[in-house]
Amino acid sequence: DSEYILRERVRKYTRGLGVEIPANLLLYDYTSVPRMQVADPRGSHALIDIIERLGVEMVVLDTLSHLSDVDENAKQHMQPVMVGLRRVLGKTGVALVTTHHVAKPAGSGPERSIAYKGRGSSSIPAAYECIFDMGQQVDNVTTVQYKDKFGHGDRYNLVYDDSLDSEDII
Repeated sequence: DSEYILRERVRKYTRGLGVEIPANLLLYDYTSVPRMQVADPRGSHALIDIIERLGVEMVVLDTLSHLSDVDENAKQHMQPVMVGLRRVLGKTGVALVTTHHVAKPAGSGPERSIAYKGRGSSSIPAAYECIFDMGQQVDNVTTVQYKDKFGHGDRYNLVYDDSLDSEDII
């Protein structure tokens, strides 16, 4: 989605939660900036430079598939992408959020763990500190499931406040 749509979505969700948007929030979307190849040290260092130059504290990268041109189903291709993101975290200490799409349903059978609902290689969820599974929005409420790398987790409802006027959008 475009930066405008992402900002609108963040604004509506944070309003629904009753929290403030972080002052130093960077939304990196593929429509407004060149594709950043984070598996390549030049790409991750370019992101580090942006973060440091802007004094950013939180970065949202939309979507993981737009951070490289590799096959996201192949561990040998995705692991360098995840290492590049870890490089950014290690150098900057920012809160880093990436969006990622869920895999196609596997049919009948037990529901997948949220760690493995995303598309692609298992090296993707293995690299994260925590995963949030944003369910389907129903009547302005989204059920969110959270799980961290230690197995702790919870579910909660997130209200999407769509009463904002266009001039309220950052």
